[in-house]
Amino acid sequence: ATLFTVYDLINDPTYRKKVVATLTDENKRNWWATDYLSAKAANSFQVRRTLRMRSRYEVSNNPYLFGVCNNNADDLIDSGPTLQVQTKDPAYNRAVEAAWAEWCAEVNLTEKLRTCKLARTVDGEGFLVLKTVGDLENPVKLYPCDLEADQVTTPAPQTAAEYWVDGLTLHPVTGRPVKYHVLNQHPGDYFFPDLNPLSVQTYQARHVIHWFPKFRPGQVRGVPVFTPALDLFTELRAFRRSTIKAAAVAASYTAVLESNLPGADEGDAEYEPFKAVPIDNGMQVVLPNGFKMSQFDAKHPTTTYEMFQTACLGEACRPLSYPLNLALGSSQKFNFSSSKLDIVNYRSSLRNERGECDRVVLALE
Repeated sequence: ATLFTVYDLINDPTYRKKVVATLTDENKRNWWATDYLSAKAANSFQVRRTLRMRSRYEVSNNPYLFGVCNNNADDLIDSGPTLQVQTKDPAYNRAVEAAWAEWCAEVNLTEKLRTCKLARTVDGEGFLVLKTVGDLENPVKLYPCDLEADQVTTPAPQTAAEYWVDGLTLHPVTGRPVKYHVLNQHPGDYFFPDLNPLSVQTYQARHVIHWFPKFRPGQVRGVPVFTPALDLFTELRAFRRSTIKAAAVAASYTAVLESNLPGADEGDAEYEPFKAVPIDNGMQVVLPNGFKMSQFDAKHPTTTYEMFQTACLGEACRPLSYPLNLALGSSQKFNFSSSKLDIVNYRSSLRNERGECDRVVLALE
């Protein structure tokens, strides 16, 4: 009866809420990094800048993450959008569709969309600025210029609102962006044509496409999708290096000399303590009298590397709903039904994101 009462007490939602909300020493250690910041304050300039740099580093130096990001962009954009005109005049339909295809080819729309999607994943937000380029061969002079999130900033804020919301001017009622402040050159460039790295232009919101995953109410700037998993990739890289180092030590002729001679620790022996003794590979060595050599045992759980790698990738790819078999690039450990079931959720995520792309990026007025 006592165990049953304790079980009911632990599983009582009210009891669990009280325990979690209690300021005990253990709870303080578990949630010491929590904060009460708003979505704007939590995604401040410095936070977004640091997360972008670390996310770009991991994508550039991790082949699994690099492949996941590229394949996810390929799955979403595919061969690019197509236009289908359905009027009663077939000739008119073909002419409009051909003109659309010519404009897409000249501005390289598919590549722009794919780059914008990659920036949305890696940097947290993708930007396209719609400009008029008069020397285009197509009659439509609209040209989408892609830029990185680092350029959308307010280098010299004039008001508290511009300082609080970096790079954007928000509507006082709706909270939606009204203007975007864009640097003419990337702040990480080596050359600035006007010799002013802080020169900025202001664009109206209707001329800027801002695509980012919104997670909190009031959020106006995005953070990298892999923010919750950045530390997993560093741990995976460290575990791989440790495994390789342990295997290299175990494969080499690394040995330890033990001496039972009196006075060997007093510095008057030929082989003093902590002195390195060279050993040739493939040779048998006759040790001096009183010394004993034993192979250095590089104990390391090398057999668990593949298990750790699989678990780490499965957890790290969850922000994209990316299945593990696609992340590994192999389904040899999965049966057909489980592999197909894992892809169902991923395809649903792609449909939702493609619909968002249609609304945010392609719905040009």
